[in-house]
Amino acid sequence: MGATVVDQKYLGEGKQRNVTERLARHDWILALDADERLDEEMVATIRKLDLRNPAVGYAFNRKSYVGRRWIRGPGFYPDFITRLYNRTQAAYEPKFGHAGVQAPQVQRVPGHIVHYTYDSLSDWVAKINQVSSLDAQGMYQAGRRRSSSKPGYQCLRCGFSSTVPPGRIFRGEDGWTIVMTSIFRSFLGTGS
Repeated sequence: MGATVVDQKYLGEGKQRNVTERLARHDWILALDADERLDEEMVATIRKLDLRNPAVGYAFNRKSYVGRRWIRGPGFYPDFITRLYNRTQAAYEPKFGHAGVQAPQVQRVPGHIVHYTYDSLSDWVAKINQVSSLDAQGMYQAGRRRSSSKPGYQCLRCGFSSTVPPGRIFRGEDGWTIVMTSIFRSFLGTGS
C-alpha cells in the first residue's frame, strides 16, 4: 500500500519513538498509538492550531476504555498527554519503559484521544506485567538492583496515595479497579 517499512532492533520505548520521528518528512509530529483515535472535537482543534512556535507541545485529554467501559477515575480521566510536538524542540524521554514527550512548553487543548487501552481486566493485568518487565530491564541496565523490602513498602504507599488523596475511594467500581491495578503495578516496581 506504499508504506515505508523499517527494520529496527528494539531500543526501548522512548528511544524507539525518537528513531521513528527522525524518519518523518515534517517537523511537527502527531504521535498516536495503534489503540488510539482522535475524536471529532480534537480533529477540529488540531486544524485550528497556530503551529508557528516549535517550542510548544500540545497535550490532549485521553479517554481510556477497558472493553467498552470508559474509566473515569482519577489518574485515568482527566489524563492529559502531550502528543503533538515539533521534533526540533521536543522528543520522547529516552526511557526503556513507558516514556512521555518532553517539550519546553505544553499547552492543553480541547478534544480527546480515545484510547482503547485494554480488552478486559485480565488484559489490563497482562499489560501491567509486560510494562513492568520492560521497566525492570531498563532499571537493571541503569545499574539499579532489586530489593526484597521495596515491593511491600511500595504497595502500602501506593495503596494510600492512590486511594485517599485523589478521591478514588469515592469513585465506585472504576476507582477501586484503578486502586487495585495501581497496587499491583507498584508491587511489580513500575510505580503507581
